[in-house]
Amino acid sequence: MEISEQDIQGLWSASSDELDSLLGLNALPMVASPNEMLRIARSGALAGGSTVLGTEYNSDELKQVGQTFLQRWRTEIRAAICGNRDLLAKERETALGQMHLLVSTVVVAITTHVPALAQFSTLLLVLAVIIVKSGLAAWCSGGQGK
Repeated sequence: MEISEQDIQGLWSASSDELDSLLGLNALPMVASPNEMLRIARSGALAGGSTVLGTEYNSDELKQVGQTFLQRWRTEIRAAICGNRDLLAKERETALGQMHLLVSTVVVAITTHVPALAQFSTLLLVLAVIIVKSGLAAWCSGGQGK
């Protein structure tokens, strides 16, 4: 998947709850067994509780899936982000209107450092937006519950 500025801007406007739910949705095949995925689908968690077009997407069950994914991959992802001085320097140089460039750079850093996740580009894009919105230093220090 090619990452476009438009994709990043769309995710940038999402709330933390929406991003956490989307992270879980994209992590579902990596975290849950087929039977668990069926149970989650049957429970209505994939709908996220949204019944009206345009309402916030929020699923506590999918947020938990996202947290499970982060727990499993935390060490590798933190190594890709937190020890990367070039990335931290790029954050300081990036203007608010250019955050899409920093998000793309975070995706590349994770993909390069954790090749096993490279095929999950949508998941990495959502994760990168979460990381950049929270601030790299805050995310690395365990902020935002990550």
